[in-house]
Amino acid sequence: MGNRNQENISPTFEEGPGYDNSLIEPVETTTEEETTTENTAEGDNSEVIVYIFRGEGCPHCQEYKPIIKKIAGKYKFNLYFFEIDNLNEEEYETLFNTYELSDFTEQIPFTFIVRENKYINGTTGYASQDKTIEYLKSMEIIKN
Repeated sequence: MGNRNQENISPTFEEGPGYDNSLIEPVETTTEEETTTENTAEGDNSEVIVYIFRGEGCPHCQEYKPIIKKIAGKYKFNLYFFEIDNLNEEEYETLFNTYELSDFTEQIPFTFIVRENKYINGTTGYASQDKTIEYLKSMEIIKN
């Protein structure tokens, strides 16, 4: 695998069965803004993880990363990035078999949601902060 920068992991993250944390770049989801668990749909999003497939040279991925990190910090959900360029074939297959990512078309950035270690939904492409929040609300990650 290639060289990855590791950021601090969110303290609420819980590993589920079949999960291999060597494949991801975890991010810190705290900000200077004060947030409460009332912002999340379930009150406790420790069982919900939002993953982003991204590439090192992808300009849309670079634009999207600070947007989704800011949203995760405000609404306190777990957020992790997969550097798709750094996955070998075995890791790639393990990831796809674990989450059954049938709608991933290898276009990035690709955002997908896992709840209680089960794939819920995914979407491809860069989105504005408002559109990303709208999507996360529709998936019940964030309250209205």
